[in-house]
Amino acid sequence: MKDQEYTLSILKMVIINDLENHHIETRQDLERLESKRDQLVWEIATKIYTYSGHKVELSTVRDLVTIHLKQKRRQVSAAQHLDRHPQPKTPIRSNVDSVRWIFLKTCSIICNYTDVNAHRVSMASRIADFADEKELTQIIRDLEEVFDIKLPHQATTQMKTVQHLVDVIGCQIKLQSDYTAANYESAIAI
Repeated sequence: MKDQEYTLSILKMVIINDLENHHIETRQDLERLESKRDQLVWEIATKIYTYSGHKVELSTVRDLVTIHLKQKRRQVSAAQHLDRHPQPKTPIRSNVDSVRWIFLKTCSIICNYTDVNAHRVSMASRIADFADEKELTQIIRDLEEVFDIKLPHQATTQMKTVQHLVDVIGCQIKLQSDYTAANYESAIAI
C-alpha cells in the first residue's frame, strides 16, 4: 500500500507541475483550458508514459485535472472580486481593528499550545499563567510566522501580559515597511 501511495503522490506532483505550466490568469484562460480537458488528460497521461514507462489511469489524471481547475476557478473568482473591490494600498497600522485582529490571532495561538479556553484570555492576562517556557517558545515561533515578523529576543523574555505581546507585535508590524494589505489578507487565511 505504501508503494501505491508514493506512486500516487509522485503522479500528483508531475500532473500539478504540468498543469501549472498553463498560465491561467483570466476567466477566458480557464474556460479555454476547461474546454480541452479531455485532450489535456490524454497529453499528461501520454507524457508520463513516454518519460517514465508508467501507465497511469486516465481517471486518476482526470480527477487531478478537475481538482486543479476547480482551485484555479476559485483563484480567478477571488482575483476578480479583488479587482472589483480593491484593497487599500496603505498598510494596516494603528487602528482599533488591527489591534483587535492581533489580539484574536494571538489568543488563538495561545489556546492552540495551552489548555486555556479563549474566554479566559484577555489583554490583562499574564502569559506565565497560561504557558511554560516551552509553550511560550512555540507560541512566539507561530506568532512570527503568522504575522511575518521577527520578535526581538529581549522583548519576548520581558513580556508579562498579553497586552505587552500584542503591543510588541504591533510595533514589529509597523517597522516593516512592506507590510501591506495583501499580507494582512494572507495572514487572515491561516
